[in-house]
Amino acid sequence: GIVCQWVESLRSNNVPSNEIIVIDSWKQLSQDWMFKRFVIMTIHTIAAEVRRVFQAKHYDEEDEFTEIMRIAFTPQFIQRLSMLKGCKDKSRKCDLKKEGEEWDDCMSRIIRQYVEKQQQETKKKLPTYFGAFVIDEAHFVRGRATYWGIGAALMGIHSSRTIALTGTPYCNKGSDVAAIQSYLDIQHEATWSSWWNKVLFRRDHCSDLAARAWRKSYLLRRKKEEILKDLPA
Repeated sequence: GIVCQWVESLRSNNVPSNEIIVIDSWKQLSQDWMFKRFVIMTIHTIAAEVRRVFQAKHYDEEDEFTEIMRIAFTPQFIQRLSMLKGCKDKSRKCDLKKEGEEWDDCMSRIIRQYVEKQQQETKKKLPTYFGAFVIDEAHFVRGRATYWGIGAALMGIHSSRTIALTGTPYCNKGSDVAAIQSYLDIQHEATWSSWWNKVLFRRDHCSDLAARAWRKSYLLRRKKEEILKDLPA
């Protein structure tokens, strides 16, 4: 599978096996994972761990993932995300959601507000626990109000940088790219679905400038001639 491909790719580039760890479940880990250069997991692992934290009756279970969540985020913040996720799944009215607001945009807004509040209170950026957070096939992680989308956003804000790899960033609508943007930089206006609707469909001078500025700051494309080098003649 894709995990094995990543492991083999790292090994072929002279990364020792003892510097790589594949996470299937955080409960099986010791603190040794924190000293590995490369930590590999699937979106399903992230989703399962976020779901477990949300459903935990107590916020003091002695396992690594819950410990990271406890250090990185306040219990009140986790409870707000959990409540919003529960209301969305059961199609219930939620006080956190504004009238007419999409669930995905609401989730991004709650996380963005938390980041901004923490930065205002501490007068500095949030601490980082990962040097780089790489999301392969990032177009599969489109739902910002899903467990894996929430997990990706939370890991992204505590990483020095986030890299989303995808051949098809835009699948169906602008919110697809807004989701990827929320993992790269939750505070950028491109995390709003409305921003993408304006940029994609208004097509005026200001929208074109905004789209151009975003591409210059966040998008790195491989050129056709670069891809063809790896293909057989």
